[in-house]
Amino acid sequence: MVKEQKKPGVPPAFQIDRHLQKDIRAEYGYFLNIATDLNQLFNRGEIEGTEEQRRRWIRRLKRLEKKFRGLNIPTDL
Repeated sequence: MVKEQKKPGVPPAFQIDRHLQKDIRAEYGYFLNIATDLNQLFNRGEIEGTEEQRRRWIRRLKRLEKKFRGLNIPTDL
């Protein structure tokens, strides 16, 4: 509380609880596995649909991967 008063307007340091760390790590791994699997399926042409549909899904997946990586989730949680 005293530290917060010294720096008004600055939020206190955020500590992630251990259970949340495990959940984040699990979801991060889950997402990366799914993204890898989908990329392999797209590259092998095993996803049905028109070429334009596949390209659209590939673009969406790449955007999602970029956003996810932009979260800068530390691997050592």
